[in-house]
Amino acid sequence: MEFLYRLKELDEHLLILLNGTRTSILDWAMPRVTEIGSIIPFVLLFVCWRLYKGDNRERFFWIAGIMAVIVADALCARLLKPFFARPRPYNMLDGIYIIKKGEWLLTNESLRSGLKLKFSFPSCHAVNTWTAASYVSLFHKKSGLLLAAVAFVVSYSRIYLGVHYPGDTLFGAVTGILVGLSFGLLIRKGMPQ
Repeated sequence: MEFLYRLKELDEHLLILLNGTRTSILDWAMPRVTEIGSIIPFVLLFVCWRLYKGDNRERFFWIAGIMAVIVADALCARLLKPFFARPRPYNMLDGIYIIKKGEWLLTNESLRSGLKLKFSFPSCHAVNTWTAASYVSLFHKKSGLLLAAVAFVVSYSRIYLGVHYPGDTLFGAVTGILVGLSFGLLIRKGMPQ
């Protein structure tokens, strides 16, 4: 139990350090980086184009990759978050920077009492982006490295925005990597020649 307490304490200290180190550039960029939903239409257009233009092997690759991310997201949101039920940092701690309606606020007891309780562990943003990065890296190393850099920045953005502890994103990254590699290794065997 002492180990878990120390781990939780370290997680909170890292959050306060990473969330509290502010710059105007990051204050502008991090809310935009974290909005993965805004790039989904472009990703879907690209994938549809590749499904149309690619051969059977490439089609199989893209369909399996989409399935990997869907499975990873369901695992995170439907199984892991409800199981661990760890409240988000802004629900628990004072002095955390969050953004509401375009304005940066510092959490305090009064603000926290008006915020809806949401779960934090693990970060589904981290799970999903690291699933995609690790899956792609098995087939296209350079693209996988680029996606890993994107996944790292997205994971950091969740801490910067005060919605996840560093441990949430770390566990999310490990989970995503395991899911992505598992899917990749499984479909390699079934991939058309």
